[in-house]
Amino acid sequence: MRLEFSEHPILVVDDELPNLELIERFLRRKYKKVVVAHDSEQALWYLETQGVHLVIADQKMPKLEGVALLNHARRLQPNAMRILVTGYVDVETLTSAINAAAVYQVITKPIDFKVLDITVLRALEAHEAAEREHELFDAFVYASVSAMEQRDPTTAGHSFRVAQMTTGLAMAVDKIGEGRLADVRFSREDLEQIKYASLLHDFGKIGVPEEILLKPRKLPTARSQHIAQKINYGAAAGHWDGAQAEKLAGLLRTLDDPGLSAAAHTAEIATLVEAGVVDDEDLEYLRIESGSLSPAERQMIESHVQGTVRFLKQIPWPRRLARVTEIAAGHHEKLNGRGYPLGITDIPIESRMMAICDIYDALCASDRPYRVAASHERAVDILASMRDAGELDPLLLEIFLERRIFQALHQRTRHLRHLRHMNNGGD
Repeated sequence: MRLEFSEHPILVVDDELPNLELIERFLRRKYKKVVVAHDSEQALWYLETQGVHLVIADQKMPKLEGVALLNHARRLQPNAMRILVTGYVDVETLTSAINAAAVYQVITKPIDFKVLDITVLRALEAHEAAEREHELFDAFVYASVSAMEQRDPTTAGHSFRVAQMTTGLAMAVDKIGEGRLADVRFSREDLEQIKYASLLHDFGKIGVPEEILLKPRKLPTARSQHIAQKINYGAAAGHWDGAQAEKLAGLLRTLDDPGLSAAAHTAEIATLVEAGVVDDEDLEYLRIESGSLSPAERQMIESHVQGTVRFLKQIPWPRRLARVTEIAAGHHEKLNGRGYPLGITDIPIESRMMAICDIYDALCASDRPYRVAASHERAVDILASMRDAGELDPLLLEIFLERRIFQALHQRTRHLRHLRHMNNGGD
């Protein structure tokens, strides 16, 4: 909801009390929520604990100069606008203000209060415009994800859960103070990028045919029905009796199970071949060793990453979200180079975090057409085996498990079960 301009919170920072009081009195004529800080430490505490829409800081202050303070403000509250007040303007100060702190405006001393009045008004208007842009991006992204996930009710919520876990993992990594990840830090803008990339990582699946995306068994439904008809026709024609027909139908159901190892049932497959009820194309499906997808179908599923990238490249992302496409593109890459679509080993850390969360949710979140949900213990075993095979980042997986990032999924799942129970008339 849009605020009245008088309600926008403003923080003013200056170590010279007369200047601070003068600016405060001037601003309070229009704005109700003006807060002052007489040094950088007080200002940083406020920025870390309270929300502001505008920060006005004097350049010449002890401990931390204005540009450095505004740079911290940019990291702590990226949506807040920033104004620098300085008694002297040199190229270095201006360059730092623009590049490091991304200030909205530089005001020189002695302060022209008409200029200050107009600048504050324009800065708050810019803040409102940025907030509206943010809301529009959120609405667009959530609508896109919802449209994609409606195609597959069994995976509904997957992208939202992956986003929640991945941002949670990033925040845990941000707190690491030693070892390989000691220097890795994620600002609020970085977390926002990770959130959007995670939400949209599977959007390319909207271009995958539904019969492949939701394929529950090895044989396509039409081919399975065709084979069953051949068995029935054979029985009607006297090629085999009812018991033999039932045996063939049972073999078909068994061999069509995506959890069945085809290599361990070559004799049963041969029985269907000898009966003349399957052709070469049927055999290609029945010989799928694991899962329900043939190599061609799996390739089509894997192409969703390119579809995601094509979609994301069409979006005019603002500068703070410039890496969303890169992050989303790497979530199926593996550290040993055996991932897809590029088979690279130099994978962004954000994508490596997302990969862990994506796999865990896919294993645990809900039953799929081709398998039941795995237990937490089984999912951890699978992740560990992928780590041992050189596919996943071992340190990130350790943090994921030690900090119990996965609890976000289980808490949400318990909440949804409770809601379903209540909706079904439970106490």
